[in-house]
Amino acid sequence: MKAKRLLISQFEFGLSSPPWLAYSFGYKMKSIIVSLILVLAAVPLRAAEVILPYSAFGPQVAAYELIGMEWWQWDSHGGAADRDYPIKVVVYWDQTQEVTAKRYPVDQAKHQDFRYVEYLKAIEHLEHTIKGFKEEKLDATILERALAQLKKQKAEEVGTGQPATRSQTKSEGGDKPQPEAEGRSR
Repeated sequence: MKAKRLLISQFEFGLSSPPWLAYSFGYKMKSIIVSLILVLAAVPLRAAEVILPYSAFGPQVAAYELIGMEWWQWDSHGGAADRDYPIKVVVYWDQTQEVTAKRYPVDQAKHQDFRYVEYLKAIEHLEHTIKGFKEEKLDATILERALAQLKKQKAEEVGTGQPATRSQTKSEGGDKPQPEAEGRSR
């Protein structure tokens, strides 16, 4: 009893700690240190995407095989020839199409139409289309800007491990001269 009382009184005055506390504290510290090392050693993967207008992939005749027709995907055919459909194409990497579609859902009621393209497929399409345009002596400026934006966004994401700043031009989609690009990461 006297030993127990001495231990309690020493603990109360901060002279020493009971043995069970030392064991518990040591075990918890080891767990915390191991967890901290694992967290710090992990390479963060940033899922990211860039949002471009349909027109950034070229005219419908060049883009439909990759991203579908340039009208609402819920319609069986296009409307009037002068109708502007604000279709957005989400180019993604380091994530699945399912995850991307959940982040950018198609909503007919809100007229939100997204198409989803994996980064490498988008790059391949743009490079191939630019080459074809140049062979035919057509203006490929919009395509070249979209390609440069995609490569820049990905390089910023990979190079720094940080989200790239959002970049946007004056265009809001359609057939305007410059593609809108929004870069996002998680």
